[in-house]
Amino acid sequence: MVLGIGALLTAAFYVSDSLRGESPSRSRVFMSMAIKVSLALSFPLLLFVFRFFDPRELRRISELWQKVAVLLKQRRVTESWLIVVASAGAILLLGCLILVTNPPRLSAVS
Repeated sequence: MVLGIGALLTAAFYVSDSLRGESPSRSRVFMSMAIKVSLALSFPLLLFVFRFFDPRELRRISELWQKVAVLLKQRRVTESWLIVVASAGAILLLGCLILVTNPPRLSAVS
């Protein structure tokens, strides 16, 4: 079951690439990135929906989720937290800009 879900998501990645084309516009690149991110983030949710996790794993995930929620509630926004978030955002933005301005070139093999 998990192998089938993974295969479908991998196929969706390739379909997204083939629909994007060889020289995509900016909007197509961003749409492709959005589709791929949503596919990647949906995998654990699909595993949950199809009851892949056993009760012990679900309990552990619940405990971790509660710890993160408590930590976020207790922690105030500080300069260091803002710097970390801004840095991560800047790195992601830079990566997107590099992809958009310098798309990979495919060479024809004869």
